[in-house]
Amino acid sequence: MSLVLFDATTSDVSLPKAGEHLREIGLSVVDHGSVLEVSYGEGGPVFAVEFLGPEASGALAESLSIPRRRSGCFRIGIGDLDEALDEINTLIELQAALQSLAPDAWLFNEWNRNLVDSTGTVVQTGS
Repeated sequence: MSLVLFDATTSDVSLPKAGEHLREIGLSVVDHGSVLEVSYGEGGPVFAVEFLGPEASGALAESLSIPRRRSGCFRIGIGDLDEALDEINTLIELQAALQSLAPDAWLFNEWNRNLVDSTGTVVQTGS
C-alpha cells in the first residue's frame, strides 16, 4: 500500500477528479464508484486507488505512526508488490500524478515505511 496524504481543507480533490487527471496523463482508469482501477495498458500491474476523508485518513495515519496528520488521502492498493516494483515507473507516475492534485501532499510507502514530504525530502524512514 502507498498513501498520498494531503490537507483536504485547502484542496479541491476528489476521486472523479483523480480519475480524470490519470486518464489525461495516459493511464488506463476503470471507475468502480468508490475505487479506481489504474494500470498502464494490458499485462502490467493494476492499482486500486481509493479516496479517504478526514476520519478514515486520520485513523490510518495514526495506525501507521505517520507523525503529521492530514485530513485526506488517496490509498493506492498494490495487489502484487513484486510485480509493481518490477514496473516501478507506473507506480511512480501514479503517485506523482495524485500528489500533483493537492498542494503540500506527502507520500508514504508501506513496504519501506518511508514518509516523503511535498519537497521530496524523506522525513521518516523504516519502522
